[in-house]
Amino acid sequence: MMINSMAGGESSLPRPSTPYSRSDHSIFVRKTDINVDLSNHGDATDRTPVILWGKWAGQNQVWTLQDA
Repeated sequence: MMINSMAGGESSLPRPSTPYSRSDHSIFVRKTDINVDLSNHGDATDRTPVILWGKWAGQNQVWTLQDA
């Protein structure tokens, strides 16, 4: 999988209404149109499954990476 910064850069996807910050990323399967997606319509509660889904401009495909 690859990580793509959502801040700046060119994209064929429409921009969501909420702007991305420098810490926002999409995680995708290389050479496909598949992204890591938070299931259940982006339900951010604990134990919501993370799935692979077709690329789109939804917030449930935007990830913030943090130092552990």
